[in-house]
Amino acid sequence: MKRRFIASIIVIAILMVFIYHGGRKIAYDLFLNIGIKLEEKGEISGAINALERAAAFLRSQSSIYARIGDVGIREYDAILVKGKDSQLGKEGSLDISVRNFMKSLRYNPQNPWAWSGLSEYFERKSYLVAKPDVINISKLQYGDFGKLDYEDWMAIFSAKKALQLEPNNYFYHDLIGFIYQENELRERAMGEYEKSLELLPEISKHFFTPVGLMPDDMRDAIIRGMRKALETNEAIPLQMMHEHLAYFLKKHKNYEEARHHFEKALELSDTEMLRGNDMLEIGTIDYFLKDYDKALDALQKSVFFTPREARAFFFMGQIHKEKGNGEKALENFRKAVLFNPKEYQFAIVYAEECFRAGNPVEAERYFQKALKLNPERSEAHLGLIELYRTYGYPEKAAKVAEKLQALEKAHE
Repeated sequence: MKRRFIASIIVIAILMVFIYHGGRKIAYDLFLNIGIKLEEKGEISGAINALERAAAFLRSQSSIYARIGDVGIREYDAILVKGKDSQLGKEGSLDISVRNFMKSLRYNPQNPWAWSGLSEYFERKSYLVAKPDVINISKLQYGDFGKLDYEDWMAIFSAKKALQLEPNNYFYHDLIGFIYQENELRERAMGEYEKSLELLPEISKHFFTPVGLMPDDMRDAIIRGMRKALETNEAIPLQMMHEHLAYFLKKHKNYEEARHHFEKALELSDTEMLRGNDMLEIGTIDYFLKDYDKALDALQKSVFFTPREARAFFFMGQIHKEKGNGEKALENFRKAVLFNPKEYQFAIVYAEECFRAGNPVEAERYFQKALKLNPERSEAHLGLIELYRTYGYPEKAAKVAEKLQALEKAHE
């Protein structure tokens, strides 16, 4: 009897332990989900509060503290870049980030997320401190970087630690390169960018690229990295890598090499949509190179695969216009606006061609459509003014001219 009683006590104790830990896990998941949802809504103070409550139920969970630290960094960026009104403030959001990244590393020193987050913290912090005193880190672990302040050196050190733990993570190379670039160590920066593009040859995924004009050395580093990826990167489909490189080369007007890579992508394309898209890009490149016969051939092949591709018809219209085939140009421009009625440029060009062809009704209709699509542009206004004056509607022309004048004054 006594043995049964003791056994029952042991079973109950074990059950209580399971219930206790199970309840804590349920609470952790509940507050974690609340925090994530609040973060997605931009309610950062509430998100941090919920995530910290989640962390209280599983204190040894390194990733939850790394997440909280990351939220603090994103809030700092939103305050600084977007002018967000936040209860945390810039300094407060950075304090939250570093405190939680350090907690994360306390529970798991091998967490690359926490190391990279710590690097981002120091990178941001470097802007908030005075920099009259610098330290020469030539004797330190990563060699002679020249003279950097403590925050920049710690940012590099932390990112390199993350990279040691996760060697094939492109973001860490981006981060290290960006810190080098900020400190005018451009050669080192370009080496990191090159490696990053080799790991992920898709330019839209990399944060360091400027919004405006791209420096030549950065452009060249990106191209070198993407070319290397074709030889070394087995994680991404070859067709996709050729396409990404081709688009980048085309954007930077390296048309011949871009055409070569689109042709390679075409050979590897396994769907009609991909084939149609590659043929379209080849056709537009030939158009820019003024090889109109080759361009027309490629564009006609592209619409065989993707019959409703408006851009293909638009460029075929431009080619026929260049060749003096007004009727065929008009026919192709009409298909372009039919398949993409929301593209301003298509509407304007079609309206102008209708005007030239002596079809004022259709011309007016599409000048008006263009005006609705983008009332800030002047082409539609000017087109309507000329149309109304040509066909004897001076009052209508005057009204449009007044609107255009008001628009120009508003932009002065």
